[in-house]
Amino acid sequence: MQHQQLDEDLRFIRSMIERTRPRIDAAAPIMITWGVIILVSFPLTEWLIHTGRREAMYILWLATTLIGGSLSAYFGQRAKKRCASLGVTPYLAKQISWIWAVLIPNAFVWTWLIILGPAPGYLVPFVLAAVYGIGLAMMGILYSKEWIVASLAVFAAIPVAAFHLDHCSTLLSAVVGLSFIVPALISLRRQSAERKAVHGCEA
Repeated sequence: MQHQQLDEDLRFIRSMIERTRPRIDAAAPIMITWGVIILVSFPLTEWLIHTGRREAMYILWLATTLIGGSLSAYFGQRAKKRCASLGVTPYLAKQISWIWAVLIPNAFVWTWLIILGPAPGYLVPFVLAAVYGIGLAMMGILYSKEWIVASLAVFAAIPVAAFHLDHCSTLLSAVVGLSFIVPALISLRRQSAERKAVHGCEA
């Protein structure tokens, strides 16, 4: 009886993921946006710190936050409209959104505590990488395994970067940025394949 109940629960979870998949895959451009921002902002921040241009660093962070937030809102609304037309269940997508909604503000708070406090500035990319790695891991647990692989890449890069502090931002930006971009591209490819399959069936 317990095995039967477990099988039914697993089938329900799989069906919920399948119904939600188009909503999450449609939001892949958001992950690509932040992946590109990370690729650019991490090493640029390191360079600005080393050259004593902290004011420019603050402007950079403000600009990337505004750009990333605006693009995320745009892509999010587009994904919401598309999935509403498909009748997609948004529950799991909302849970993933809440994960990032909790993690990102914490990342900003910890970053500013490091900048304004006595901690060395090179800790910033490590904190951000850890936060992003947790978010990617949660996406992998709740949704699809490519995000788990991405999170493992981030967690593996953190101790490696610790032994290369002079280039830690560049190393972590490459790994974290690609860990956002590559799984998102897989999601877009899957979305495109599913769309072609639906059109093929209709034909």
